[in-house]
Amino acid sequence: MSDPIDRRAPSQELLELVRIIHANQLEMDRKLTDHMKNETQELAEAITKLMADAFPQGDLYGHRKAHVAWIEEVEQRTDFYRTLKKKLVEWGLLGFLGWAIYALWTAFLQGPNR
Repeated sequence: MSDPIDRRAPSQELLELVRIIHANQLEMDRKLTDHMKNETQELAEAITKLMADAFPQGDLYGHRKAHVAWIEEVEQRTDFYRTLKKKLVEWGLLGFLGWAIYALWTAFLQGPNR
């Protein structure tokens, strides 16, 4: 009979595969850690740039004040045009009514057409 094979003992090929997988896992872990560090740094730089662009000289209060002024201007313009339209309709109707009364009165004074 031949020598019995100890099936409980790992083969050299299996050990080599485990070593390769472990090395790949360590490399992947290192890359992920580097990526997380770089991404955090890139995000911080992007946020800093956005803040600098949105708030010149870091003036958050001035930026907000500009928005409030712009909103108030738009609201005032809206109110002005709303009031203007209302007044135009009122005076337009009054003008039409006045013209109609005048036209009817002059026609009444002239009498029936012959």
